[in-house]
Parts: sequence; C-alpha cells; structure tokens
Amino acid sequence: MTKSSKDPEAAIKFIEYMRSDEGTRLGDWGIEGEDYKMADGGYPVFSYNTNDLDVVKKNGFVYWGLLADTYITQGLARYQPE
Repeated sequence: MTKSSKDPEAAIKFIEYMRSDEGTRLGDWGIEGEDYKMADGGYPVFSYNTNDLDVVKKNGFVYWGLLADTYITQGLARYQPE
C-alpha cells in the first residue's frame, strides 16, 4: 500500500480477509458451490479438471496461490482420497 492510497483502512481490511481461512480458500480454490464443493473429509472437490490446461486457460483460473496462503490450503487442493 502506498502513501497515496485513497482508503488505507479498506486495503488493510482486504488484506486481513485474504489472510483468513475463508479468504485463502477463495483465493486458492475459487467460489464454493461453483468452483468446488467440500467433501465430507474436509477437502475440496473441484467442478473441473484442475490439470486440464485448456479448461484452466479458458476459464481464466490461475490457482498459483496467494502470497499469504498456507501449506494446508495448497495441500488440500491436491488431496486425492484414492
């Protein structure tokens, strides 16, 4: 955030939200119910093939992670129960 920020309080609230569990899941996984749903085991099941680069590019998904994400959200996104 720069000194010329018009609303530093809003910027801080945004950063705090994105560092929360909910914000991290939104940034890493997308919108629950649209991009993924949570399985009973507590991991996301995506509504598309995350390894299909054509689908990823077409939809503009860039799940590279956030600067403040955790190994938990990254690991759960790659979890396969089988």
